[in-house]
Amino acid sequence: MPWALAPRAEPASGNHPGGFARLFRGSSPSAGRPSVPLWRAVCSVSLCVVAGCRSGAAPPNTIPVRLPGGAVLHAEVAATPETQTRGLMFRDRLPERRAMLFVYPDDLPREFWMKHVAFDLDMAFLDGDGRVRHLFARVPAAHALTPDEAIPRVQGRARYVLEMHAGSIERHRLRVGDRIAFTLPSGSAIPD
Repeated sequence: MPWALAPRAEPASGNHPGGFARLFRGSSPSAGRPSVPLWRAVCSVSLCVVAGCRSGAAPPNTIPVRLPGGAVLHAEVAATPETQTRGLMFRDRLPERRAMLFVYPDDLPREFWMKHVAFDLDMAFLDGDGRVRHLFARVPAAHALTPDEAIPRVQGRARYVLEMHAGSIERHRLRVGDRIAFTLPSGSAIPD
């Protein structure tokens, strides 16, 4: 649940500020120093953010995807036409342990292209059991002015497609036939 500082009611005299401003200006009308120094508040918040990032908890709106060697990626799920069309477009980067899992209701030929993707990607095309059918390493990013017919594309039959940080196939020694394990979020419209 998000938190916020609620402003306090101003005293009748109006001589000192309440709420957030009061926290940093003084704890009472006679106090000349802050009740919490600004540098301490900023450092505390920064440490909490860093600790949260390093806690090992999954980023929000992701599912764990376990690779054959045991490594776990945190994948956003693209299961609607809108999220599949947008994919990883218009992002600056994809962190190393993050991914995007495209989920389709059927196992058909798929084509992916790198339009408006600013970084190289590795892609794994998977069957309905999560077995790797096709691997594409370091699919190159396309420049903003690249004509559509020159944008890199990959294709293959798949029910699921996993887009990963470039170099993931080599780093995790993925091979055709390997099984990638994941559990789709409940309430998904994708049949089992």
